[in-house]
Amino acid sequence: MVPSQGIDRSVWIHLTGLKNANGLNDLIDMGLIHLTGDDKIGIHPLIRELIYEELRPDEIMCKELCEEIRKMCLHVAEDLTWRNSLMEMIQNIVNHMETEGSKDYLTFLQDTWPYMQKYNNAKGREIILRKMEAVMKDNRDGNLKDIALFYDYCANTETDPRINLQLELKAAGIIRQEPVVGPATLNIFNNLMKAYFNNNMLEEAGKCAANLACLYDRYPEYKGHDSLLVQKAVESADGVRFQSCHRPASVNDKYKLC
Repeated sequence: MVPSQGIDRSVWIHLTGLKNANGLNDLIDMGLIHLTGDDKIGIHPLIRELIYEELRPDEIMCKELCEEIRKMCLHVAEDLTWRNSLMEMIQNIVNHMETEGSKDYLTFLQDTWPYMQKYNNAKGREIILRKMEAVMKDNRDGNLKDIALFYDYCANTETDPRINLQLELKAAGIIRQEPVVGPATLNIFNNLMKAYFNNNMLEEAGKCAANLACLYDRYPEYKGHDSLLVQKAVESADGVRFQSCHRPASVNDKYKLC
């Protein structure tokens, strides 16, 4: 899963949970991996393909790596100097790791997608979305939050404001059925508010903003930078209160999960 340009040796040791560099040094001595300069390690493309074929990396083998990468992506506000390498590793995992679509793997996809979105990595976003879709189609036990997040992520890739709004309405309609309010709920309604603004539906945006402000007050542990935008929207909405948003009758067929 090492990126094509290599990765700092100390970073790789941390990501894989190795206690020291002895194992890496042994692989270097065997010629399976090599030093690329500046204490970076790399792997020849032919050796990479051979390893994929022979070892067939799966969720168990890559568990430590996936979890460390997932946790790093949760700190989306932090700018890593090696973020391009991180995003390439995510794509390598999605493209090459064998998986049975476990809940942990779906969580990995959900938590790494926003990192791709932040840096406008269109290829990475598309790869993760398609894998999420495949996992959820194969696993009928997916909960409402998983489905809502999928539509929310699809909305964030749309450049057409009308389709973006339709998808956010669908996500909001699904997440509203969840009995427990969590960060995903607030994030989806925040994106719905933005979609209303982008479609010049200011009254609906104001209602959504007022509802969000109430949720942030009720769940202060989820407060983030987006709450400032919500507060400004509430102030500009002249105190309009939230009312339930209606879901569209249909959404573009390419976004239907079943």
